[in-house]
Amino acid sequence: MTTAAFLQDLERRGVTLSVSGDEVSLRAPRGVLTEADRDRLRAEKAAILALLRGDDTPADEPFPLTEIQQAYLVGRSAELELGRVGCHAYREFESDSIDLDRLEEAWNRLVARHPMLRAVVTPDGRQRVLPEVPRVTIERIDLREAADAGAVLAAERETRSHHVFDPQAWPLFSLKAALLPDGRVRLGVGIDLLLADAAALVTLFRDWGALYAAPDAVSPPPAARFADHARRLPQPSDRDRAYWQARLADFPPGPDLPLLPVAGPPRFTRRTHRIPAAEWQALRAAAAARGITASVLLATALADALAGWSRRSRFAITLTQFAAPPGMEGVVGDFTSTILLEADVTPPRFEDRARALQARLAADLDHASMSGVAVLREIRRLRPEAAAVPVVFTSTVGHPSLGGATSPLAWLGETVFAVTQTPQVVLDHHVFEEAGALVLGWDAVEAAFPPGVLDALVAAQAGLLAALLSGEGWTRDASACRPSQPRASLTEAAPPRLLHVALEEAARATPDRPAVIDAERVLDHATLHAAAGHLAATLRERLGGETRNRLVAIVLPKGWRQVVAVLAVLKAGAAYLPVDPALPSERRRHLIAQGEALPIKDPADIDAALAAAHQGPPPALPAIDDPSRLAYVIYTSGSTGQPKGVMIEHQAAVATVDEINRRWAIGAEDRAFGLSALGFDLSVWDIFGPLAKGGAVVLPPPEAARDPGAWAALLARHRVTVWNSVPALMAMQMEHGLPVGHALRLVMMSGDWVPVELVRRLQAALPQAALVALGGATEAAIWSNAHEIGALDPAWPSIPYGLPLAGQMLHVVDARGAPCPDWVTGEIEISGAGLARGYWRDPVRTAERFVTNPFTGERRYRTGDLGRFRPHGDGTGPTPIEFLGREDFQVKIQGYRIELGEIEAALESHPEVAASCATVVEGPGGKALHAFVAPRRESWDRARRVLCRPGLRRDGTARLPLPHRASEESYDTRRTIRRFTEATPPPAALEAVVAAAGMPVTVLNRAEAGWPGIAIPDPATARVAAAAGALLLLEAPRSRTALLAAGRAGQRMMQAAEAQGLGLCAIGLLLKDGAPVLHAFACGVPATEVAGIDLAGALREHCAALLPAYMVPRHLHLLESLPLSANGKVDRAALKPPSQETAAPAGATESGVAALVAEALGQAVASQRNLFDAGATSLHMVRLQRLLAERMGSRLSVVDLFRLPSIAAIAGALAGEAAEGAVQGGLDRAARRRAAQRR
Repeated sequence: MTTAAFLQDLERRGVTLSVSGDEVSLRAPRGVLTEADRDRLRAEKAAILALLRGDDTPADEPFPLTEIQQAYLVGRSAELELGRVGCHAYREFESDSIDLDRLEEAWNRLVARHPMLRAVVTPDGRQRVLPEVPRVTIERIDLREAADAGAVLAAERETRSHHVFDPQAWPLFSLKAALLPDGRVRLGVGIDLLLADAAALVTLFRDWGALYAAPDAVSPPPAARFADHARRLPQPSDRDRAYWQARLADFPPGPDLPLLPVAGPPRFTRRTHRIPAAEWQALRAAAAARGITASVLLATALADALAGWSRRSRFAITLTQFAAPPGMEGVVGDFTSTILLEADVTPPRFEDRARALQARLAADLDHASMSGVAVLREIRRLRPEAAAVPVVFTSTVGHPSLGGATSPLAWLGETVFAVTQTPQVVLDHHVFEEAGALVLGWDAVEAAFPPGVLDALVAAQAGLLAALLSGEGWTRDASACRPSQPRASLTEAAPPRLLHVALEEAARATPDRPAVIDAERVLDHATLHAAAGHLAATLRERLGGETRNRLVAIVLPKGWRQVVAVLAVLKAGAAYLPVDPALPSERRRHLIAQGEALPIKDPADIDAALAAAHQGPPPALPAIDDPSRLAYVIYTSGSTGQPKGVMIEHQAAVATVDEINRRWAIGAEDRAFGLSALGFDLSVWDIFGPLAKGGAVVLPPPEAARDPGAWAALLARHRVTVWNSVPALMAMQMEHGLPVGHALRLVMMSGDWVPVELVRRLQAALPQAALVALGGATEAAIWSNAHEIGALDPAWPSIPYGLPLAGQMLHVVDARGAPCPDWVTGEIEISGAGLARGYWRDPVRTAERFVTNPFTGERRYRTGDLGRFRPHGDGTGPTPIEFLGREDFQVKIQGYRIELGEIEAALESHPEVAASCATVVEGPGGKALHAFVAPRRESWDRARRVLCRPGLRRDGTARLPLPHRASEESYDTRRTIRRFTEATPPPAALEAVVAAAGMPVTVLNRAEAGWPGIAIPDPATARVAAAAGALLLLEAPRSRTALLAAGRAGQRMMQAAEAQGLGLCAIGLLLKDGAPVLHAFACGVPATEVAGIDLAGALREHCAALLPAYMVPRHLHLLESLPLSANGKVDRAALKPPSQETAAPAGATESGVAALVAEALGQAVASQRNLFDAGATSLHMVRLQRLLAERMGSRLSVVDLFRLPSIAAIAGALAGEAAEGAVQGGLDRAARRRAAQRR
């Protein structure tokens, strides 16, 4: 142990050392000093004297940053998610009596007194006190006669409150005063907290006040220096290191709050709450009576409030301490140390939670030589993906230099504004005493929190403290902090009855109407029921008469026979079990055996029943009138690999079917398109929904299960009115196109994400149809919720999951089953009339998924789906649920919990994307996000056309600068823009573009209804025009001369648009009132472009604008279509990243680049592969740029490498550098030839 470490160890043990002349004096608690300690004190007296004096090192000698200073400095880096902000305290005071000249003089004396006010950070990452600095002047602005002083002050605050100081440039503080009417002065003071912690700031303001009050007083500066403290900071003791190492593996991250991506530098806002002195003293006394300190009381209250919006009940908070060691009294500097304090809110009583937190804190403080910064560093060594702990708790309650009857800042006047900001922090909660009262402050990155969350969190914490003061809060559960928010109320379900009774009633009412339509035949209602009745009688005989809870397996292909069999089973009093005949034989045998089922697999049985129906009515069957009987069992996949048989009773299915029929007025004229397989529960409504009302179901043949061309023919031929499928199947139909003359009035989509872009296309193609997104689970009778889609909410990346159907309720709960407030992700649970009985012959898994909620006592089904209540539209009415994907589709990368569904929703909001699927792949560099994207058909075809165009350069090589075009920028004076923002083109800029044409131009500004009277046949170009701010029409009679003139005018307009900050896209064929226009352009303010065919790059930019950086997929794979399972859902298991074969580099230059890439990245990479897809980071590219310069003489910059992110592209650029002379020679020869031709 070094001498400095030895002194720090003594300080931790309560030993105080001081210097008196050439002697060392000490005070130590009894029994602390050992003989070994005394021997070392004597032996190293000279070194100890030097360290305690600190006067043997020049005052301007650089000294190290402390751990917390390093964290502040690195954390402000622009590359980090919550960077681009300094650790900065800013406060504004207003006074009518302050003397600014005197104040300025006092501040300069303060700078001379405290060395850290003259400190800067050196380029090598240390800090240094400047021996001499210029005189500080308080900048002044005179607003005494300003017309709008308030606006000027607001603008000043906006800029100065979030100023980021350059740590290498003095000063790291700012003073500015505004002179206001009536002699008032507004003083703004900003200080970078690299210089001083909270306690040291109080010292600064007190000293400043003393110097202001007594300008002529002379007081000696502090004997010690912060630099000496920083130089002798020891390493953690072995004891403390062992304590924290033992906890690392299971150490929790910070609270899992519902945070939003922050665009731009974080901006903090402050909320405050004050507890009057009498109430605060009473609350302190109540805590003390229970053996709880004031700071622990407040930390526990914060933990409870955070838990209200955190998915985790166990999390860490960064706790700060300001502990200047003995001998450093009155010294200004950042003595901050941190502890990662683990909070667990699972104990049911506040008092128990507080005692547990206090015990944990006491143990942590006893091992505090290892700071929170060091502990987090060790956690990241063990788990590289671990994130920072972005919630900070700072308590100065009871601090010896803080508090008191008056504020040490009061002499400057009234505090009218204050805020602090810290990099890598989203919420900084600080508590302090002022004149006996308690002041609580919350400084937060406002944009990181959804609307209303911060206010609700602060209110919850304040409410908890009030409850503790009243006495009732000490026994409260942490969930009591969650606000009561409006939820949809339970409405009465349809009366329970047998599922097939309504079909029998419809058959009696409309016997001759078609009921089942397939390629083979059309069955009317009467014939269907007669055939089912005959078959039911046969089934009862084969089942031995007892049919309750007996299963009949229907092993028939899709078609009319399936429907007859289903109805027959229910008439017989049994329950049907769908078994797809296309399944492997072993799987079929297993399902039938597990279900102890009687199989129907011979079509001849159904044919015989139909023949009997033509001969006469079916025999009478015993009456069945018990809605609690089983209606069907459908097997779903299980996480263990064994399928689960979901048991649905008649009354549960009726509750859903009747509600859908009622809500969307299903009637006898409706025909539903039965796309879903019988083993997928959407088929339950396909059969029992329309047939219950006298309507019909149209069934495609099995061979057309994935043929949208065949579907289109059936939709038109049979006048289908209702579509019911998973979204992927409707997307297939839309890609193929809806048939002319279709009759669709209702489109129901469920079972998977409903892409926003698909909805847009449906709204355009089916403006009169109702579009409905439904959700639920097989275990809750098809659907439990619905959302009829109207105007899309631009704030939502997906379609709302919706509100409950009649008789059902949806809940979002945390791990303990407590309800989650708005914005907090939890598991979706379903209760009500649609719940299944459980899983067939599987009581263990039934008990796992069908639970009794501990807070309400009701029976619920745990879906395993993630969701959150999220305000939608104007926010009126019950809050709908936003579906976020499966619990097992949730992943963790770099410590962040990521919902893959959120990424997919962001991708699918891009207009070029038809479908997407996000997943995580483990690679050599750890876990990485992959996204598989199916572009819209036009985009895919366009990309292939471009790739196949002769002469297209495919290797990404850089363009060579040519002499007649002196700069790279000259290539971009005229370009096509296909993406526009929603901003309206500025009129002056638009006029300049029109003037450049040199011929008449008609300007059409976008109207809410689009472009009345305008038709653009090409759908891709029409989408470009739909997003434009204006259309520019060059109208003239068509002729060869007119076409040439319009072409030249278009070139001039595009060049003018570039100069004016606008973008133009030429429109091929545009019809105005049915007649073609000579030439036309879409015009608007440019947005992110798809560069060439780089859809993957555009999607990364698109995601970066919608998602936090850690959620942007590193790897994007474009597929013609996503693989689908038998139920029409995306088959995630079939999605595999393409193998990255390392092809041999072409040529010596490429080989050289490949070797350097392998050295920089630590792995070989294929020549054409995007380096970022291979795991390259900005740091890798910096390293590669240096290697290229050193080894290959490259002049490429790091920015160049970002534009050329493949080995082949880099090699091409290097070859281009070498070829510049050859190019120049070629250009010279070409110029001579042109000159000769002119002669």
